[in-house]
Amino acid sequence: MKKLCNSAKLDSRHRAALHNGYNAGRRSDGIRHRTALNSGYSVGQGADGIRYRAALHNGYSVGQVPDKMPGRTSGSASFKFDEREVKMPKIAVAGVKGSTGREFLNLLNESGIPADDVFALEAKAPLGTLVSYGEDDELDVSALDTFDFKKADIAIFATTKEQGKRFIKKATGAGCRVIDLSGATFGDSSVPLVIPELNGELLKRGNGQATDGLPQVIGVPSSAVYQILLPLAGTIKEHKLKRLVVTTFNSTSYHGHEAMDELFTQSRKIFLNETLVDDEQIFKKQIAFNVLPQVGEFIGEETSLEWAINAEIKKVLDSDIKVHANCAFVPTFIGDAAFVNAEFDDEVDATAVREAMKAQKNVVVFDKTVDAGYVSVDDVQGEDSVYVSRVRQDVSVENGISFWTVADNLRAGGAKLAFSVMTAVLAKA
Repeated sequence: MKKLCNSAKLDSRHRAALHNGYNAGRRSDGIRHRTALNSGYSVGQGADGIRYRAALHNGYSVGQVPDKMPGRTSGSASFKFDEREVKMPKIAVAGVKGSTGREFLNLLNESGIPADDVFALEAKAPLGTLVSYGEDDELDVSALDTFDFKKADIAIFATTKEQGKRFIKKATGAGCRVIDLSGATFGDSSVPLVIPELNGELLKRGNGQATDGLPQVIGVPSSAVYQILLPLAGTIKEHKLKRLVVTTFNSTSYHGHEAMDELFTQSRKIFLNETLVDDEQIFKKQIAFNVLPQVGEFIGEETSLEWAINAEIKKVLDSDIKVHANCAFVPTFIGDAAFVNAEFDDEVDATAVREAMKAQKNVVVFDKTVDAGYVSVDDVQGEDSVYVSRVRQDVSVENGISFWTVADNLRAGGAKLAFSVMTAVLAKA
């Protein structure tokens, strides 16, 4: 990466000195997460839509304008897709207290969608509850059980699975299209599980409920599956994928802000030499300065995330591919990493795979065989893309490659994927 050091172009609060113990983490409540580990603090990222990429070799966060998204056409209530415009939808976001829900609101705001076209929903929302929408606006939070979904055209469910099972039928019954991030509809064979870059053609197939020929309910896979499959999208089109072995390193944000707070509290107490009595509320064991080989509850010998990765990959690819997943929690706040080993039916070359990854939308390849010539979790917080490094030939199998991938699981793997599905639907409607 080119060294960028013109600090005059950057607000001082947006420069993260990575070599001095700072972390560009972000809180799930929309406020940037301050992690005072080793006396270093996180540096806030502004709510102005500007995103920050870490300059790997000089230790500073560098301002980056996000990828161009469909913006609001000046003077008209419409989105613009390519050369045509579509009507501005009314969008309901369920689960705005959660990390992914807040990130989705950020994306809507950055895309130019006015607050008047957005409904913020939460399962329990006392009268007067507000949520920020950019720097200048706030949204009234409505309760899920009383909200009239006839007011909305599209509902994004970033809720728990239980809440999704309870309220998605209510939304569809009111004629609202649903994009499901909760996993509540995964077992429904009529609900496609969509990554637009891989199986976007499924959006053209209705499930018998919508009048426009598009699915009434669209599922979105886990951030882990998106992060694993997206870099392989180009190669999968040319070669049949036979087997995947993945090892994921998951941040505490998987369990929401309470888990992030648990990591923060434990880390602070350890530095202050305080006891950790009763500090294990979310995790089964101490998470600070530890690694836990359990992400989710056990389902037989697998954890729930390991099971989900297996099942979701098979559904996205519509394939009997063999998948083996190993998932572990690491003591980080936001951002997931994974080593991926992919085996194909015919010969693949790591160089060709690397070039296919570079050509793939929303994938950034930074792959240099030198010290620090790779991307880490800390480098991608707040970024919209999936980052790839260490693309190699897997010599343990006949036709295999392996790679390292990192992504902001809340931003790129959750909210941005749902946003991409939403805009793809609008473009086809």
